[in-house]
Amino acid sequence: MKNLPCKKINHSKYLKILFLIRLCLLLGIASSELEAQNEISCVQNSVGLEYGFGAIFKHSQQIEHLSNANPNTLELHYRRLMNDRLWSKKLKNPSLGLMFSYTNMDQSEILGDILILGTYMGIPILRDDNDLLEFRIGTGLTYGTNKFNLDNNRRNNLYSTDFSGLGYLRLSLIKEISNDLDFSAGMGLVHFSNGSFRLPNLGANILSINSGLYYKFGEQTTIDKKVKLQKPNNDTVKYHLNIVYGYGSKESFPVNSGRNDIYTLMFMMERKTQSLSSWMLGLDINKNTGLEQELNYLFPEKEYKNDYRVAAISAYSLNLGKFSALGHIGVYLYSPVQAPRFYYTKIGFRYEIINNLSLGLHLKAHAGVADFVEYVLVYKI
Repeated sequence: MKNLPCKKINHSKYLKILFLIRLCLLLGIASSELEAQNEISCVQNSVGLEYGFGAIFKHSQQIEHLSNANPNTLELHYRRLMNDRLWSKKLKNPSLGLMFSYTNMDQSEILGDILILGTYMGIPILRDDNDLLEFRIGTGLTYGTNKFNLDNNRRNNLYSTDFSGLGYLRLSLIKEISNDLDFSAGMGLVHFSNGSFRLPNLGANILSINSGLYYKFGEQTTIDKKVKLQKPNNDTVKYHLNIVYGYGSKESFPVNSGRNDIYTLMFMMERKTQSLSSWMLGLDINKNTGLEQELNYLFPEKEYKNDYRVAAISAYSLNLGKFSALGHIGVYLYSPVQAPRFYYTKIGFRYEIINNLSLGLHLKAHAGVADFVEYVLVYKI
């Protein structure tokens, strides 16, 4: 009886199949683990105490005598995690914070002490189970105890009113050290000025490093570290014309000469999508009733009879429901005299009170020195 030939089995083929099956299983397990890791547990509320050591940034030669000051700050914070709104999910679940702080300005005989009451948003940049890197941006009010005075405090040219407006920026790293405690360290910038409501008003820019502890309390909540956002289609892109009327007032040189009215009219074409962002281009027409007086005081050799300025502007808006935070940059097309800079910036916010009608506040500045504050009424077509 003849032996039947045996069919040779290709073991390498089966080994490859087994390898592919095992690889698929491993990838499936890994993806499920990553998906589980993308969801992390966080505590809703926290209170904290931070200490800051800083220096006054010399943005003008006129504050040379104050640039050696090293302010010390003690801050009390309350923070709440926001994860229940559509805009908060798009911003990777930011925190809203309230802050009260006391700052010893170092040269207290000139600058006094500063009390700050502010609010801010902490926008996450990186987040994992135990660490959070966030960027804080906020605003508020300051109270100074030793303002400029012609009779007994002429050297304080940073602020000349009891109350001033606040701008707040900080990059912070928050690390969990226990279930109840977080450690925070960061660096930031605090700016305050009165918007030239009264002169002198060079304002203060304080660069600082900060650290502190936060106690967590309240409900546990789960957030997704990775939020997938759909890119807007052409159908979701909308264009609007914003007509902006603004009014403000400021004191012009010489000091104690009284405040003058400022009127602004802006036309801005806005491109808005389903995301949180809007981009705008437009024209800014400004009438400063004290500009003619100020120019004739500063440059008596020539007579000025024009108080208008015209600029081309570009703007970005972050839209959080009815609330919007804005940043403008403008380039002068016409000015009766060369401005301190050929460009300027505006930052501010708006709130939609009824459909297509908003109220807001803008601060205009030249290279860190506030020019004026304006209240705005915005109509969107």
